[in-house]
Amino acid sequence: MPQMSSSQQLDNLADRLNHALTRPFVIWAVAALALISKLLATATVDPDLFARVAMGRLTLSQDRVPLTDPFAFTTVLPHWIDHEWLSGVVFYLTAHHLGDAGFLALKFILAILSLGLVIHVSTQLIGDFTGRYLWITLCVLHAASAWASTVRCQAFTYLFIPLLYLAIVEHKEHGRAFLLGLSPLLAIPWINMHGGYALGVCILSIYCVFASGKRALPILVLGAWCLAPAVTPYGFIEFSSYLIHALSMQRPTITEWLPVWSEPLSLVGTAALMFPVIYGAAKKGRTHDLFYGAIMLFSGYCAFRHIRFVPFFMLTLACFGGTYVQTFASIFTARFRHLSTLLPRATALSVALVMVALTLRLCGALLKADTYHLSYNHLPVGAIEWLRASGRTGKLLVDFNSGSFALWRLYPHFKISLDGRYEETYPTQTFLDVGMAFRPDLPEGKKALERLAPTYILAESSLIPPNKTNLFGPPWRAIYRDDRATILTSVPGQEGLVDSTLSPTLRPVDPWAPLF
Repeated sequence: MPQMSSSQQLDNLADRLNHALTRPFVIWAVAALALISKLLATATVDPDLFARVAMGRLTLSQDRVPLTDPFAFTTVLPHWIDHEWLSGVVFYLTAHHLGDAGFLALKFILAILSLGLVIHVSTQLIGDFTGRYLWITLCVLHAASAWASTVRCQAFTYLFIPLLYLAIVEHKEHGRAFLLGLSPLLAIPWINMHGGYALGVCILSIYCVFASGKRALPILVLGAWCLAPAVTPYGFIEFSSYLIHALSMQRPTITEWLPVWSEPLSLVGTAALMFPVIYGAAKKGRTHDLFYGAIMLFSGYCAFRHIRFVPFFMLTLACFGGTYVQTFASIFTARFRHLSTLLPRATALSVALVMVALTLRLCGALLKADTYHLSYNHLPVGAIEWLRASGRTGKLLVDFNSGSFALWRLYPHFKISLDGRYEETYPTQTFLDVGMAFRPDLPEGKKALERLAPTYILAESSLIPPNKTNLFGPPWRAIYRDDRATILTSVPGQEGLVDSTLSPTLRPVDPWAPLF
């Protein structure tokens, strides 16, 4: 038998790799490794996580879901409807038993489970798709914001969506009704963990429209899903009214609710992944399935309206866009025949080399102790920890982004003015007043500060230059200062200034130990 040349051996290796990359487990391994490597680079703690953990702690300590907010001193809504209370319980138990490492593990577990479901849905829909590993990897990497920072309640939605897609594909393509018939049970945890439950209702509604002769079961299932608000602690009418209000309210100052074109990199990535799907759909003409087209159009509309829905669009494309990408790839290779063999081989070898590099990088990262800790550098840790240890009590004026951390670390000694639970806890006037109170140089700001009447203010140090008259003026005096934040008080008899700029606290000693 003649000996193969080096070039032939390389081609043979590339062909074997290319064949291996069609197997679901290998696809999962490739995409999972790429996703974990990206998520390891984003270990910043989410500012809103602390309020969720506090809700979980409160629920477990009281053996019931609280219906009025105890954390704020400002005007709050008469009924506290926390649509993510069950996520809060999961997060508190994670924090209490496992700390920072637990949140990182939970993030990876939810992300990898979601990825596995996406691959299974795609495989159930399109049995033979050579480029599936690359397509799914690219889509999931662009959807990585679903699991970025620590872990957010939305991570549960991005687990439940592909699970619902699987139930629909099983029913639509294979006539199996079991998963779809059981799916109303999925609505119970979903509606208590995240408002993405509304996306599930929309997905089922679209399926009912395009289910052809199989509408009876989907309509019954959709009816059961619509009854899910009755299994929340707030009752059907009150929760339904809240959900409609939360979905329709404007959030012009919150970045993730802005249109996708407000973030150029996200727009470019989204458009690039849309292109082969749109091109392939156009070439298929009238032969494509109306449901899959409709659900991709709906998720795309959501993504372009709000950046936060880009992962929804990407996971939907990963599940259902393969057939159009396959058409696009067939047209491309037919036009450039000389690349039809070379390109798959080169891609397979490149992916193998990247996977080796990522594996080595991952192993190195896991050997570092700080891999298992979250970053708190964007939070006013020093100021909050000083207040926590000071023995003081009072009403703390704090901004939107720092409120959740202050709430968790200082309650019940301090009540806060505002945090990220905007739509569920605070009326619009409170949100506006707190924002204006940090501008006491304006007449409206001075009035807002007088209305709120806090006893302490946590402000950025840039607003209170050292050795100069601070922006707030008398009777406000600085009693603590570091490079990031300054604490002021109007309480008489608290003189002196603690200056911690030389030795700032960058991390709480025990971040998840409550005072209540």
